Amino acid sequence: MPLTPLYTYFTQIAASNSTARLVASWLLPLLLACNQYSALPALAQGDWGYEDKTTVNQAKSAPKVPALPSVKPLATEKAKVPAKGLVPSKDVAPAKPTVLKKPQVEASGPIVTLDDSRCWLELFALCASSSNEDDRKEVLELATLSLEQKNRLGKLVESKLKAPNSNWVGVAAVWKPLRPRILQEMDVKESYRLLFRALIRHHLSKVQESSADIELLQDLLGAVRIADPGPPVLTEDAVNAYSDMTCFLYQKRKPDRSVDGDDNRQTFALVIKDRFVRAPNLAAKTAMTNFDLTWACFRCRFLDVSADQQEKLSALMASGDSKSSTQLKAELVSPTMLKIFALGPWSEKAKELKEEHAKAEKLEIK
Repeated sequence: MPLTPLYTYFTQIAASNSTARLVASWLLPLLLACNQYSALPALAQGDWGYEDKTTVNQAKSAPKVPALPSVKPLATEKAKVPAKGLVPSKDVAPAKPTVLKKPQVEASGPIVTLDDSRCWLELFALCASSSNEDDRKEVLELATLSLEQKNRLGKLVESKLKAPNSNWVGVAAVWKPLRPRILQEMDVKESYRLLFRALIRHHLSKVQESSADIELLQDLLGAVRIADPGPPVLTEDAVNAYSDMTCFLYQKRKPDRSVDGDDNRQTFALVIKDRFVRAPNLAAKTAMTNFDLTWACFRCRFLDVSADQQEKLSALMASGDSKSSTQLKAELVSPTMLKIFALGPWSEKAKELKEEHAKAEKLEIK
């Protein structure tokens, strides 16, 4: 049975005395303030697995697009309910266009040959980099990898490149254009770090038997932080992605305010976990567990398009109907994204992207 959008869900349980009522009471002001986006994209059929037939399309133009939110860690296991509600901070300065506070980071050190082998190592170094520190220069110098990791990953890459009909071949054509952008813009660095980590993580989650190569990639990403054991497993990466999206859409609606605080993110995590537990079927839960990849694709695509197309992508992300969800997925299928998804251990994702694009074409979505 279809579930209602979150703002309706909160009003329905407002009369109860449950913990859910308390959590809902804090998020209700946020969602009402975001009434232009009343059905959050998390409820689109393609993301949450629900069909939302109550959404009303908005014809108003979107406000100025804020910078993408940075990723912050969540404490979702046995999280205590905050003692205060969601009150947007009034002293937060308006969001500015995504620009660095300092000019381009100059590369140093010896000149390297950017062949497929080197590009894979730099890509893995990006996956191992920090989400908080500016270590762009270290990424391109492979300094985010330990000596053992560099040696083992180098051997893994060489063996994969020598294999016949290898889908590891050709990464240099994708990485070379990204490399200077990662060096120049922190948003680009963080967005593609999230994308490649999500691609590897979802690939590893499907592997049935362990091996030395699998353990090497697991060590590269670090331990999986679990928000709910499922099945399927809901990771904190997926919860973080929903929280980032919520903060992004709110700041888009209220550029001079922000709800990007630890207490608010903890509240978002509680609501998302509750929604996950109450999801009507396995497909709905699986869609939620994949949202970290959807959000990473959105971030990367958002940085590649014009201001007009950024507004279009944001409006599609904010919509709650299944058609908009399908259209969003089609918009994310750029030639660059298709090439990325066809590479390396996660290459099966390219087929899934093409299938989504075919669905969009049947709906005559341009």
